[in-house]
Amino acid sequence: RFDRSAERSRRVAPPAHRRNRRRGSSVSTRALRLQAMRQPYEGVSMMPVLNASSSWCLPEAVDVGRHSNCPSDRWHDNIAPLLAAGAAPGSNGLMIMLNVGANKGYNLLEFLQRYTSTSLTHSEWHRLLSTRAAPPCAQQCCGVCIICKRPRMAQAASIAGARLFGFELQPSNVKLLRQMVEMTKAQTEVPIAIHDAAVSNESSLVYTQDSALRPGYESVAAARTQSARHSIARRTVSMDDFLSGSKGCARIDGEANLHLDARGLPCLPPALLKRAGGRVQLVSIDTEGWDGLVLRGMAETEKDDEAVIKAESTMTFRIQEMAHPKRASCKRASYGKER
Repeated sequence: RFDRSAERSRRVAPPAHRRNRRRGSSVSTRALRLQAMRQPYEGVSMMPVLNASSSWCLPEAVDVGRHSNCPSDRWHDNIAPLLAAGAAPGSNGLMIMLNVGANKGYNLLEFLQRYTSTSLTHSEWHRLLSTRAAPPCAQQCCGVCIICKRPRMAQAASIAGARLFGFELQPSNVKLLRQMVEMTKAQTEVPIAIHDAAVSNESSLVYTQDSALRPGYESVAAARTQSARHSIARRTVSMDDFLSGSKGCARIDGEANLHLDARGLPCLPPALLKRAGGRVQLVSIDTEGWDGLVLRGMAETEKDDEAVIKAESTMTFRIQEMAHPKRASCKRASYGKER
């Protein structure tokens, strides 16, 4: 309800920074919420989609991420024993985890803490990022959610073996992550591969910006077109292409854990997938608004109802798509034109 009486208008307004911030939401988000409340929910999917005729269908996607709350990981603690048990039949206990949008590697670290006896802590990971890497992490090194201050995750399950695969859009973060893998391999004893590629609904090209000498930044997303003067092209791979190995999959010389197909795109060796029972146990996605497209590129993977997929989904996406029918309509673009 809005009271527009003269009496209310004479009240002293709070400072601007308090008017514009409320529980981490921006003014535009609150306006969209009010607008959305005036119209019925039409079951619009919460996936920002790109097509040949438009750039962003949901340009506020990155802003939504900046203003969303930091989620709890308690659900993962609860299901970890089930995932570990499910990896045993026909897989020799091998688990495969895909981290799409690996950034600084904290998600990979927490997987190791939950499923292995590694002594690595968040603070030690942060110290190596900030002091031992070259160039060292220079932006958001503790993570937006201040994850570097967390205590070590309690080990929730034991597994016979694991393979971890990280995918990262920013070249500077790829370099940072590969150094972290090398510096910590004695403490992890789990093969970790960091792929220099983004992930989307099909294998193609996207564009982004990067700060080569100041790695670590999180709140940056890909774009379909080269909109900025300093944009750089990045190759994308779909998860179905990564897992199919249909175009050949050969190891890179000198890299024990990195494999590329005939197109030069990352791939998972079929023999390794077979060792894991023919499926991936866990997929973690954090791609600053592209999570929906990553999921669309997993049509075959999602047929396995035993895989666990974690992606970002906030009510704000639904509110914004409800409040902007034109943006919602571009959800219906044909699959062949999406990127």
